[in-house]
Amino acid sequence: MGQTRSALLTPDRRVSSGPNSTAGGPIRKRLTYANVAASLALVFAMSGGAMAATHYLINSTRQINPKVLKKLTGSAGPRGLMGATGKEGPTGKEGPAGKESTAAVTLGGVPAAGYTRDDCESKTGQIKGFALVPAVPEYPSTLTAVSSAYNCSGEAVKARRIALGEYEVQFLGNPETIATGSVVDHENITDNAFLSFTEHGSGAFIVSEYNAVLKENEDRPFSVIVP
Repeated sequence: MGQTRSALLTPDRRVSSGPNSTAGGPIRKRLTYANVAASLALVFAMSGGAMAATHYLINSTRQINPKVLKKLTGSAGPRGLMGATGKEGPTGKEGPAGKESTAAVTLGGVPAAGYTRDDCESKTGQIKGFALVPAVPEYPSTLTAVSSAYNCSGEAVKARRIALGEYEVQFLGNPETIATGSVVDHENITDNAFLSFTEHGSGAFIVSEYNAVLKENEDRPFSVIVP
């Protein structure tokens, strides 16, 4: 039997000489503008954030067009809530003494002494006299000096008991003929007691005390004012 010799088909091993061929020898590449630009863009993208954090392109508002800058300014926002009250500050130093007021020296052009002088000629509202008569059933029936009193004439003020709830009060040397007063007994303030005055000459008055509840006269301490 004769031997059959089979032909071994061996594929050709060809080396491509094209620029993008991967078969055979090492890969050959060309340096192009596109490759360089892409690489630089990648580097800038990776490091650009860090650069922007520390470097600024605009450092002053003068570098911005005024018209553009005006548009960048927004409207004022709403008023915020009032904050909490702060702590009280320390006490300040005492200031200098103020000037004396002219009103303390004169009133209506009249010196202060014009309201307290011991004479009966003043027409500025000076009180011409007052007296606090301690009326009681045992009060003297003869004119007796009243200790708590003032008389513009500088003379004494005297009083006497005429009868139950009836007294005479004299402001010696006083020319006034008008007087007023009230009961001053604080222990019986609920009683409806009042006074009536009758002129008895210049500076002299008859004072009657009447209790509207008891419907009779009574002896109670009273005051007299001569305006």
